[in-house]
Amino acid sequence: MKGKGAKIAVCLSGEMRDYENCYKPLRHYLSNYDCDYFICTWDEIGGKGPCYDKTKVNRQDIIDKYDPKVLNIQSKKDWDSNKFISKKYGGARSVHHPNGAYVDFISQYQTWYKLSLLFEKYINEGHQYDFVIRSRPDLKIVGIKEQHLLNLGADSLHENDSKVYCCEGTREDDGLESLKADCLSGFDLIHIDPWKKYQTIEAAAEITVNYIKYCHSINNEIKYEVGTEAAIRKYTTGEFRSFLQILDKKLGNKFESIKYAVIQGGTAIVGNKNIGNFNSKRCEQMVSVCKEFNLLSKEHNGDYLYGGQIRKRFDCALDAINIAPEFGFIETSVILNEIINNLDCASYNKFYETCYNSKKWVKWLPANISDVPEEIRKLAILRTAGHYVFNTETIRHIKNQYPDIDTKIENAIVSRINEILDEIV
Repeated sequence: MKGKGAKIAVCLSGEMRDYENCYKPLRHYLSNYDCDYFICTWDEIGGKGPCYDKTKVNRQDIIDKYDPKVLNIQSKKDWDSNKFISKKYGGARSVHHPNGAYVDFISQYQTWYKLSLLFEKYINEGHQYDFVIRSRPDLKIVGIKEQHLLNLGADSLHENDSKVYCCEGTREDDGLESLKADCLSGFDLIHIDPWKKYQTIEAAAEITVNYIKYCHSINNEIKYEVGTEAAIRKYTTGEFRSFLQILDKKLGNKFESIKYAVIQGGTAIVGNKNIGNFNSKRCEQMVSVCKEFNLLSKEHNGDYLYGGQIRKRFDCALDAINIAPEFGFIETSVILNEIINNLDCASYNKFYETCYNSKKWVKWLPANISDVPEEIRKLAILRTAGHYVFNTETIRHIKNQYPDIDTKIENAIVSRINEILDEIV
């Protein structure tokens, strides 16, 4: 494999007119990928009009420029479209335009058809590709974007390949910029979660497959987590199994890079409270599905669970549980306590304004939050959205006023972790 690019088969069929000028941009834009070329063409360039000169093609020049895995050059003088159609379809004839002109487009499709047979034979010999690009030798490529490769084969995306969204973060985008940064930043595990935009099992599976292939082309050592939480898209045990079956089939040996699958046993967060209803049977069934595929099971939104609620999940053979906002909430609480204990009204108001303007609280708080008395509403927004704005200059400035605050935060988080471990170990 040449570098870390995806494995791509480039299939070119048709006459080689002007290929000397067209092959350079094609190879340039695909230079970051591991490409094999497959070509089926004619032995001369001929026809009507100024772009045809009836010259013989130079086989060695094609080999020098493309280094093709398969090169099939057919004799044009032996070509008869009527005979080809008659042989294939039993007496049919070439198409004639309504104005009476003879339309012999069949030769174009014959080379495409012949190339597909040759490519299929090559694949059956054990060769595999992440993507297949089909084009013509005389088409000059003016630009290939990474999302174009990502979208190949995604039936739900064929209308407009710019509409591939992860729908996470502060702006709606195709998700590739973030994924690429993650792949190059040393992450061991990446959660692939396109479910917010793609709600059907088939579409979510297709995009998940393409995202994993994309990431794998950048860093093939990364492991993945797949699936989503019920708050984004609830699925049944049967749908969960179908989703993993599609991934298993379409990823081939890359499926082994998946480590976790997200099960839905009954968690839901509103504000700083877990209001989910735990369903032990559902949890056990989904954990069992994970084991069918040799995957570890993980549940999201495990925050704010007390009184043995985490223990019950691990008793169902759950392998892992996500806890994140709760630790952010603990850090926020420590900062707020420090501000209040010091009667630091200026910092309190700046902290609130930063949280409110972030809009990160909207997802977690009930719709009627505006009806709550102002001081309670402010505190709810602070406690819910505080951890989203830790990296702002405002919050860094507030923390710098209290030199020992990080030690207090660390102690509070360690205390909660120990509490959780005492429950499940």
